[in-house]
Amino acid sequence: MKDIQCYNCYKWGYYASECKSKRVPRNKGDEEKNDEWCFDIGCSNHMTGKNSWFFEIDDPVNRKIWFAYNNIVSTKGIGKVMIHIKDGKIACITDVLYVPNMKSNLTSISQLLQEYIDSEGSIVKAKNLQDQY
Repeated sequence: MKDIQCYNCYKWGYYASECKSKRVPRNKGDEEKNDEWCFDIGCSNHMTGKNSWFFEIDDPVNRKIWFAYNNIVSTKGIGKVMIHIKDGKIACITDVLYVPNMKSNLTSISQLLQEYIDSEGSIVKAKNLQDQY
C-alpha cells in the first residue's frame, strides 16, 4: 500500500476515501485537466465519468472494470461522445463506457486501432461528423 498516493492530501500509503485530512481545494487547472482525454495503451475501453458528455447512451449496460490494485468499479452505460479535435473539427468516439465518479477520461489505444485500422492495416479515414450532429 505504500505505492498508493492520496488524491486529497498527496501523502503516501492510503486512498483519498481513507484520508483523515481536511478536504484540500483543487486549483482551477485541475478541473480543466478533467476535460482532456488521456491515451492509455493498457485501457481496454474508452471511459469517462461525465454523463453530460454523452449525446447517445444505453443506460442499462453494466460491466465491471478492474483498475490497478484490484479496484473494481461498475459502469452504468455505454454510448457516443462528441469531442473537439485539434483542428477545430468535431469527432465522435463510440463505445465509451460511463463510469460514475471517474476523474479522468481514458481513450483506449487498442479500441481506436480496432475502429480505424482495417484488416489490411490501412487507416480508415475518420468521418467529419460536424455536419451530421
